[in-house]
Amino acid sequence: MKLTDKMIFDKKDLLINKKNKLVCIYNKKKCKHFILSEEVYDFFEKAVGENITFKEFISYFKNEEDKKYIKRVIDNLIKLEVFYSESLEDKEEKSLTLKSIDNIYITLTKRCNLNCTHCSTSCSNKEKDFLSTEQIKKMVDKIKRLNPKVIILTGGEPLIRSDFKEIVMYIRENLENVFLGLSTNGTLICKNNIDFIVKNFDKVDISIDGVDEETCSITRGKGVFNKVISVVKQLQLKGFSNIHLSMIFGEKNMHLSEEFNELNKKLGTTPIERTFIPEGRGADNVLEYCLEDFKLPVLIPKILESQKNIKSKKISSCACNALKGQIFIDHNGSIYPCPSLMKKEYKVGNIYDKDIILNIQNLEVTKPDICSRLEDIKPYNFEKCKDCDVNIFCWHCPALIDGVKNNDKELNNWCNLMKPLLNKIIWDEDVI
Repeated sequence: MKLTDKMIFDKKDLLINKKNKLVCIYNKKKCKHFILSEEVYDFFEKAVGENITFKEFISYFKNEEDKKYIKRVIDNLIKLEVFYSESLEDKEEKSLTLKSIDNIYITLTKRCNLNCTHCSTSCSNKEKDFLSTEQIKKMVDKIKRLNPKVIILTGGEPLIRSDFKEIVMYIRENLENVFLGLSTNGTLICKNNIDFIVKNFDKVDISIDGVDEETCSITRGKGVFNKVISVVKQLQLKGFSNIHLSMIFGEKNMHLSEEFNELNKKLGTTPIERTFIPEGRGADNVLEYCLEDFKLPVLIPKILESQKNIKSKKISSCACNALKGQIFIDHNGSIYPCPSLMKKEYKVGNIYDKDIILNIQNLEVTKPDICSRLEDIKPYNFEKCKDCDVNIFCWHCPALIDGVKNNDKELNNWCNLMKPLLNKIIWDEDVI
């Protein structure tokens, strides 16, 4: 889009809320938001009505600082695709015919050498590999047609497979320029495979679930913490720096959040804070993470995160790209919108089904019921929340809504605690 283009609002995918002289614009397609003053928004509304160009609009402002500010706002709104451009129409129509799935998660196995207490899929060493080497290669051949930009190999523990290197090499040989990530517990990275990992992976995510040996061993077992720290340092000595460490949080260990972030800062790694989900083995050990009378363990971490962001107004909105930009392939080939929605009602099919790739590329036609179910749990569509002016910030993931959609008590608990905090962040402070 150019400054000589006319200013035309494209509101079909926009959610626009106004309150306390502020306007929050959220693009449901882009899954991003922008907040500006109502005064500036009204300027844009008026300019659009006058059918003028961006350049002409900027020239209305005589003060150079005002011009710079308006230009920054325009840049943000263009990125948010608030404006429509006839010059981009043909390009957009062509892109629709070449739909791709940017991010694909592949579960290589349900086997794992650890027996973590929180594991939502109950992975263990007693499981067997469901897919053969040739079946996984066939999977790679199929997903190649989806033009993925990022592939994440996960498990279970992917390194437990004896054909791990063969699978990785097949991906590298057949999917050019793909960003390849490894999700691992780190304990099987050793001198026999570390050079291979450094050479063939772009990112390594390691679950550590603790800030020291004592806290980690509660979840993952004795000796795991020190092993992971050692592996991180070995990877860094090899020149590999894109390392993420993740930790599962519930009410009972949320006090370790700051310490976890300090650990990552000290190591030079990126922290990932994940929320405890009481499923699989996690359901059997829920009291290790949550209070006995608390049924929605994702609530407390979200509240604490919001409290920290009140002054800075730093807040994320619902950024779900399930089915549109990502899919999750389970250990048996079953395809789901994402790792958090591995339920029968959201299953798209199996990677080995006939015409499955075409079906994924045309989901609204081939699987309208699944698309509809997924849309129904988006915060701006969910019946009990759709009229709320902070819904896109309250529910950052539709899977959370799915977990409480039939539980009014827990839904009300969530709302009563979250809404006051979010109102302070979104609506009570001036735009900076």
